Amino acid sequence: MSLLEIDSLKVYYSTRKGWVKAVDGVSFNVEKGEIVGLAGESGCGKSTMAFTIMRLLPPEGRIISGKILFDGENLVEKSEEEMRKIRWRKISMIFQSAMNALNPVLSIERQMVDAIRAHLPMTREEAVEKAKRLFEMVGLNPDRIKEYPHEFSGGMRQRVMIAMALAADPQLVIADEPTTGLDVITQSKILRLMRDLQKKLNLSIMLITHDLAVIAETCDRVAIMYAGKIVEYSDVVTLFTCPRHPYAYMLISAFPSIKSKGRRLKEIKGSPPGLINPPPGCRFNPRCPYAIEKCRVEEPPYIKIGKGHFVACHLAEKLDFSIGGSSHGW
Repeated sequence: MSLLEIDSLKVYYSTRKGWVKAVDGVSFNVEKGEIVGLAGESGCGKSTMAFTIMRLLPPEGRIISGKILFDGENLVEKSEEEMRKIRWRKISMIFQSAMNALNPVLSIERQMVDAIRAHLPMTREEAVEKAKRLFEMVGLNPDRIKEYPHEFSGGMRQRVMIAMALAADPQLVIADEPTTGLDVITQSKILRLMRDLQKKLNLSIMLITHDLAVIAETCDRVAIMYAGKIVEYSDVVTLFTCPRHPYAYMLISAFPSIKSKGRRLKEIKGSPPGLINPPPGCRFNPRCPYAIEKCRVEEPPYIKIGKGHFVACHLAEKLDFSIGGSSHGW
């Protein structure tokens, strides 16, 4: 049984112009002890997916249908009181731009201790000791725990947020763009830290990002999301060598490679559709150079085409997008 299983999930936002179909029939799973990436352009529904799993949607957001099975229990059916016992203790989250989320007028120790004691039955002294152990775990000097956020660099603050996400020993950590605003060297260190912690603690991680390089470096499997839907889901090697959806192929081809000199980068023309009135058929069809008439009128089914490999495309079994691992430099 998967630790997390999303089944036909639909999440809409109510607006004056109509329902925004932010997540529209999404299915994928996260196994115990693995990192699954959720990738796609801004506005495709990635962060909505994260907040839905945590049951932290804003008032205008609504789960229309579907299931979120965590360790066999459907989170959609849980009351707010029941979710309070699950958040942070079983599922925690590193929020987007989290390094700016620390309270600037409270010491790191105060913030970590308050977070720990809010979820675990500990004395203040026990919580301080746990906070120091967490500091060491994420590569920070525990002697600096009494300092304030402005005394830490961006990468160090991000490590603090990772430590806080691990404070209650969760089974699943959702990381929403955890390297936003960091330079590439610090990004690499943070991603390496997350990978090391995942192996050491046997964590499951759902990593949300728009950066395929982050996915390639960190994840075991990846779901590519477009306009509220998962269009391809597979292990990382398969995705980067043999993508079967035109959008996934064009995303990978838009990245430069250090190993393929002179290779032309592919451009994805146009913009993602509005999610109040998305186009009929496949939502990618207005931008897809391979689209046929069927793509414009009939929504493609989400089908299994290989071991753990799912694609939503009418042409998935006809188009050959084999890239070859060495040619792309992943």
